[in-house]
Amino acid sequence: MKKVLFSILVIFFIFQANCQEIFTLNGFHFNYHKNEKNARVRMYNEIIEKVGVTITLEESMIISDTNKNDKYSIISAYNKKIQSDAAYIIKILHKDISTYGDTIKLILDIEVETLQIPNGNKLLLFENCSEDPSNNWDISNTNGDGDISWEEDPIKGKVFKFSRLKSKNDHETFLQKDIGYLVRGKIIRIKSQIKLNNVDSVKYNGQLCVKYSINGKTYYNAVQFLYGTRDWKEWSAQKDNSSSNTINIPINAEDVILYFGIQNASGTIYFKDIKILEVTND
Repeated sequence: MKKVLFSILVIFFIFQANCQEIFTLNGFHFNYHKNEKNARVRMYNEIIEKVGVTITLEESMIISDTNKNDKYSIISAYNKKIQSDAAYIIKILHKDISTYGDTIKLILDIEVETLQIPNGNKLLLFENCSEDPSNNWDISNTNGDGDISWEEDPIKGKVFKFSRLKSKNDHETFLQKDIGYLVRGKIIRIKSQIKLNNVDSVKYNGQLCVKYSINGKTYYNAVQFLYGTRDWKEWSAQKDNSSSNTINIPINAEDVILYFGIQNASGTIYFKDIKILEVTND
């Protein structure tokens, strides 16, 4: 199989008023030379032009390949300096590929859907859980006695699933990453769609949290009360020791880590559409 440079899911960050529209583009033709370095960027710019949306010159996007027929997985972030008020998800529903010498020809059926961003917020991070979590996150699984999987939900599509069979103190099953470069010196909100199934109500239980340290003291900004059985809903993390869902990350914060999963508790927790938003006009 030829190595294909293109992905199934692309998030574009653009200057656009909030709206909820779905665009379709069937039979889109695109040709590129096998050695063209910027073919992917050029193709997505052409798609955006076709549906009447203008991408920023920053070319800021996150790419996640979910095509199970291809062996090549791409996780990229172009230009971490996101400057946008809205985003679009581009799904390539079908693609035909043919090769003529050094030229690769694609015919694509595409759906473009808006990702709504609240007024006065900028999107800094978006994880829609459409890619194997081990490709883009660090795993923390104490003693290996928890399970992290990637599966299909009948309502949400691909989701991240965390489960533990027994409650045990100081045991965690997390995905995590350092996000200091994204959030230092900013006021942020952290949101996610979450579903719970028989999560024990021990200390900590389900987790979605950003922690950071200053002068040796660690601050935890987390979603509260993630236990029991609850259907899908959007949850927001709260500022350390308060009920506010706006979190100020100091410019001198160290070890700024976003993590989510299940800690100490037995049960199962699911995540979808994890977002970090910068608050710009509160």
